[in-house]
Amino acid sequence: RLGVQTVAELRAVPEATLVSSFGRAAGAQFWRLSRGLDGRRVDPDQSVRSIGHEETFARDLTQPDDVRRELVRMVDAVGRRLREAGVAGRTVTLKVRFPDFTTITRSQTLPEATDLVVEILEVATDLIAAVDTLPGIRLLGVSLSGLRDSSVRQLSFEDLADPGWREAERAVELIRGRFGVGSIGPATTVGADGLQPRERGDAQWGPDE
Repeated sequence: RLGVQTVAELRAVPEATLVSSFGRAAGAQFWRLSRGLDGRRVDPDQSVRSIGHEETFARDLTQPDDVRRELVRMVDAVGRRLREAGVAGRTVTLKVRFPDFTTITRSQTLPEATDLVVEILEVATDLIAAVDTLPGIRLLGVSLSGLRDSSVRQLSFEDLADPGWREAERAVELIRGRFGVGSIGPATTVGADGLQPRERGDAQWGPDE
């Protein structure tokens, strides 16, 4: 209602106007933050509670193939970030926002923590299958919580019997480390312009959770 869209525009609004519009506490806080004034203590050792990605689309996703492609792309990005951080997680959360801005979340907790894309994708696929996507999807997000050090991950009988997926994902990371993130990725995400990987900090992603 103030016509403010950027921090620079917010900085130009008098504190009294912000207080009048948002209340004394919130208005004063907006005024201070727009000037880079924040007295809260920074805790560099604060642990990350979840790792995820979400995206608001310029056009609503209405086709199942498009939903699947974006889901795979996001899970792939989450898996990379988990491995970069050296953590694995147990709870997969799917976030969906519809064109009318109704937002829902669905979660499922795994028996053991994982950082494997194939395992996260299996759960995320089950979660999205239970959602009515016919109205279209405006925003889609995937995150993993219940994080712990991936080096202490308990091996299952499935791991011992078939270590192929973990070795395959390690090989993918080695290729990406040498030739770049866009050098290799899931076949589902390859379009006419080749791979379109999501990187941390890319503008097309929403805020990290």
